[in-house]
Amino acid sequence: MHLKIYLKNLFIPFFLLLILFSCEKSQKGNWTAKDKTTQITNCNAQLSTQLAGLPDLTKLGNITSQEKKEICECFISKVEANYTPEALINDTNANKTIKNACLFEVIMGTKGAWKAKFKIFFRNSFDKRIEFSASPETEEKIIDCLVMKLEQQVAPQDLPSSNALIAQLDKDCMTDVENRKGKKPKK
Repeated sequence: MHLKIYLKNLFIPFFLLLILFSCEKSQKGNWTAKDKTTQITNCNAQLSTQLAGLPDLTKLGNITSQEKKEICECFISKVEANYTPEALINDTNANKTIKNACLFEVIMGTKGAWKAKFKIFFRNSFDKRIEFSASPETEEKIIDCLVMKLEQQVAPQDLPSSNALIAQLDKDCMTDVENRKGKKPKK
């Protein structure tokens, strides 16, 4: 009889704990490992389609598997903080918007921290758009100045809407380079 009561007392708490932990559910800010894995799998599957819709981005070169992994990790960290998995499924616009933001962040960089391959891409595309009347050395210095100033003021994805700023910084850089060129080094 005592064994039966003992087993009953042992079995009931064990059974309740089993039910409690098997019903683990994701919450905003705390997703289950299963939900994270599902979203990472979905992210990887959708990334190729999303990249195909952004042909300018592919001009930066092939996106590596490491970069794809970083994009999906960025995506998971941003959505986990603000959504439950169910809410994310219902908000397709947020899903795409957040993934695009992570894509730009990983591939191109952020304001103040442009990626090296984006700087090269920008320099090359800028060089082709502008005809300089200066020497090649001066042109290089102007473009270096422009890239440095733009990087501090604009996120890469915001460059298309920054033409006025680019024109102003270009003039500033031309002036800066010409002023430095006119000064003689101190002995």
